[in-house]
Amino acid sequence: MGKITGQVLRLGGLFLELLGVIGVISEPAVLRDVGLRLPGGILVSPAWIAVALGFLAWLLGTYLLLASRPSRSCGPAEAPRPSGSSSALGTAGLTRAQQRSGESGPPDHRLPPAPDH
Repeated sequence: MGKITGQVLRLGGLFLELLGVIGVISEPAVLRDVGLRLPGGILVSPAWIAVALGFLAWLLGTYLLLASRPSRSCGPAEAPRPSGSSSALGTAGLTRAQQRSGESGPPDHRLPPAPDH
């Protein structure tokens, strides 16, 4: 199961939900007492069952689509950095002012110390 199956399930689920909503809206008052009796004595209209099944099909299709995508952690941004120091790689994260002053490492964003009075 992959992307195509996920897309088909999503579109089929949306279509089934649409038909269910149309059935809920256009259902005559006489047929509202006809339906599926759930445990506990709750009577559910077939149109609402279609809405619920359509939503479940859409949810399953969305899950299949997300499961078929490559994970974010294996992208090029998360590739391991080479060990060893290279002048080009060592200064890549530094600002020009840090490079001129000879500082190393990320910039310090802390507040300056308060003066003693």
